[in-house]
Amino acid sequence: IYKSVPEDDIRTITLPGRPSNVGAASVVMLDPRWAKLVGKMVFNKRPPPQDLLMVANATGVAGWDRMVAGALRGGGWNVRTSIEQPVNQQSELVGTSQAAKELARIFTSLRRRNGNETVLRIGADLAPIQG
Repeated sequence: IYKSVPEDDIRTITLPGRPSNVGAASVVMLDPRWAKLVGKMVFNKRPPPQDLLMVANATGVAGWDRMVAGALRGGGWNVRTSIEQPVNQQSELVGTSQAAKELARIFTSLRRRNGNETVLRIGADLAPIQG
């Protein structure tokens, strides 16, 4: 099926999940909320805007910014950097760029505010399911 797909069009993404057991089997349980969000970030009919954006992790889950930034990059987004920040309860989207507008369509529940840079700040309200 994929023989005719150019190598540059093949992407791999690690979906957020947690280890678990089902009977005697060791499995990874997906976080359904994030699986849906990552799907919206990656599988879009039109390419994402190429404005620079930054991902800030305020969830308290170490490294979550890298997972979100990786998913965005896998979908063709122009992620400049990702950073860890102190825990903040509410996620927010900062900026007025086309990228900010498209991210607002994906992350519909985010608080919005204007700013010169586009920043997707993931707070504790969007922390991945743990344990």
